[in-house]
Amino acid sequence: MEEKKSAYLHNMTLNKKITLGIFDSGIGGLSLTIELIYKIQKNLKNTSFNIIYLADNDFLPYGDKSDKEITQRSEFLTTFLSSSFQLQTIFIACNTATVSSIHHLRKTFPHLSFVGVEPYVTFMENKEGRNENEEHLLLVTPRTKNSSRLHQLLRENDPHQKITALPLPELASLIEEYPLDWNSPLFLKKLGNQLSRVNVEKFESLIMGCTHYAFIQDALRSLYKKTVKFPSDSIIKQLISVLEKDKSEDKSDNQNSLTLINTANQKSYNAKMKSILDYYLPANFVRFNELVIPTKERP
Repeated sequence: MEEKKSAYLHNMTLNKKITLGIFDSGIGGLSLTIELIYKIQKNLKNTSFNIIYLADNDFLPYGDKSDKEITQRSEFLTTFLSSSFQLQTIFIACNTATVSSIHHLRKTFPHLSFVGVEPYVTFMENKEGRNENEEHLLLVTPRTKNSSRLHQLLRENDPHQKITALPLPELASLIEEYPLDWNSPLFLKKLGNQLSRVNVEKFESLIMGCTHYAFIQDALRSLYKKTVKFPSDSIIKQLISVLEKDKSEDKSDNQNSLTLINTANQKSYNAKMKSILDYYLPANFVRFNELVIPTKERP
């Protein structure tokens, strides 16, 4: 999230519609939502979008929950999105929810397409221009660190064990606490405290293993002068490939729409999300959905 995405943000005459549901534990998935909207408007001509972003702040953070809890929660959110909106594709914009639940969701909802976000360790496959003795630090939530999927990815892509996974139980919540103040001296001090358990200097790069962490790439570069890796381009490329297959004729008003919902039903949280969107992606199509998710329906 190094720059504002101000280009290509306009409404035009369109005849195809992309409808997409996105969920994350909080604001983290907005980092990829911003990139997605930018790429749709830049690359997909005559295509409008209707994106529903669901922040599960009533269950934040995911990183300290069990696989079972996260899977149940992900199923609940998918049921809500698919029953409330006419959509075919759901983007799990959360590493922790992806590694815990995406296989279950694909089996449970075979009529829906799912795209997720996995910890970016596949870069180890590309040996060109890379010193094989270099070590890398993967920043993840505790649940992702202990997931069988991450262990599988590391076995397949890092046989020489050059990647160290560091669980950070408080970092996602800290990022939530300081929206758009991620380069402030106070935040940088707290960020340094979060990573003080390891000698960061020994690592060649820092790998973002949580979508919340995408917002602090500049902060990490400022603190440690390290390469920071976050695979937003490859994730968005995969997502757009799926959306291209699922897009339909647009028989409505051809207007772009991004609806923001949060499971705690807090207007202040929607306002926080909108402030982030306005900063990175100034546009006039963001609207709040006041649809309330009843407490009794929450798992």
